[in-house]
Amino acid sequence: MTVRICLAVSLWLLPFPAYAADAADLPVKEQTEKLSSGGKDIPVQVFTPSDKTGTLPVVVFLHGADGLQFEVWAKTYNGIARRVAARGYVVVLPHYFDRTDSKFGDLGTILKNYPAWSDTVKDTVTFAAKHPRADGTRVGVMGLSLGGTLAIDTAARDKRVKVLVDYFGGFPDVVAGQVKQLPPTLVLHGGKDKLVSVKDTEKLDKVLTDLKVPHETKIYPEQGHGFNGPDERDSVDRVVRFLDKHLMPAK
Repeated sequence: MTVRICLAVSLWLLPFPAYAADAADLPVKEQTEKLSSGGKDIPVQVFTPSDKTGTLPVVVFLHGADGLQFEVWAKTYNGIARRVAARGYVVVLPHYFDRTDSKFGDLGTILKNYPAWSDTVKDTVTFAAKHPRADGTRVGVMGLSLGGTLAIDTAARDKRVKVLVDYFGGFPDVVAGQVKQLPPTLVLHGGKDKLVSVKDTEKLDKVLTDLKVPHETKIYPEQGHGFNGPDERDSVDRVVRFLDKHLMPAK
C-alpha cells in the first residue's frame, strides 16, 4: 500500500465503544499460538467450539486502531470472537500490532506501519488456512474499523479469502479505484458514525454492485462507531447468517 493510501486510511481509524454482551460462558476453547511474520513471533488467539469435532470454516478477525492493550477492548474482541466460534467456526485473532511493536493506531503509526500490518494479515490467512482445526478451502476475513479496511484490502488481493465481513471500515477513493475483485461481502455501519463516514459504506456497496459481487449492506440509523443493545446482537446474528450462507459447507 502506498503512502498516499496509508494517509487516506489513517484519517478515520480511531477507537469505538465497547460491546456490552459477555460471551465468557459459551462452549468455546481459547488458546494462544504464534505465527512468524516479518521476523517476529506474532501472538494469535485461536477460538474453537468445544462441542464440535473435525475441521471447520475459519475466520480471520482483525481488531481496530484501539488495539488489544486495554482489557475493555480485549474483552470486546474476545467476546465477538467467542460468539462467532460458538456457532461452528474457528476464529483467529492476530495481534498484528506486535509486528511493529505498536500499542495504538494513531495517524502517524498507521501511516508508518500499515504495509507491515497488511503483510502480517496475509501471513495470518496462511496460518488460518493451515490450522489443524480449519478447512483451508473455507477462509473468511472480518474486521472492525482499521481492521475493516485491512480486511477489505486483504480480500481484494487474496483469492484464498472466500467471504468478507466489514464493520465500519474506511474505503477511500484511492483504495476503491484499485479493487478489481471481492468475495461475497457483508457490510455493517452506523448511520451516526462520526469517525468513519457512512458514505464509505455506500461507496463500497456501489463497487460491490458494479462488480456483481453477492453482498448485503446494513446501516443501523441510530448507531455510531460501534454498536450497542439490540443492534449489536443483530449485527453478530447477521454475521453468522452470512458466514453460514457463503462459508459453511452445504448440508
